[in-house]
Amino acid sequence: MFDHCLYFNLNKTTRLVNKIWDEAFAVAKLSPAHGYLLLAVGKSDEALSTKALRDLLHLDLSTVSRFIDVLENKQLIKRQAASEDKRIKLIVLTKQGQLKFDELSKIGKTLFINIREVLDQKEVEQMVSACTDMSTQLLTIKEV
Repeated sequence: MFDHCLYFNLNKTTRLVNKIWDEAFAVAKLSPAHGYLLLAVGKSDEALSTKALRDLLHLDLSTVSRFIDVLENKQLIKRQAASEDKRIKLIVLTKQGQLKFDELSKIGKTLFINIREVLDQKEVEQMVSACTDMSTQLLTIKEV
């Protein structure tokens, strides 16, 4: 019935992907959203500000701040003042956070392998590219 409906099919796919990622990240006792913030901090060569994380993750600043609070309460990350401006808080991994980063990296690799059993790499790359391009183009219609 909705074979050609962008809204329906994107949401259907999103629900399926969310279910797979939720189950995988549950092993680490984190949501995928919190996990990806931690991964972003761990993969960065330098400490990231909340604004840098906002831009990287395409989230509202208030959402990033709430995620940071959760991860800080779990003692996985900490805020530290930037040397050039003490008002700017930079986010860094703790020792526990580094261990969680390693665990999440393994989960990510497993997810990639599992997805590759169903979809080939080219299909995944095309889908990610199409979604990225579509998001960029849709932002020109109305700032979301």
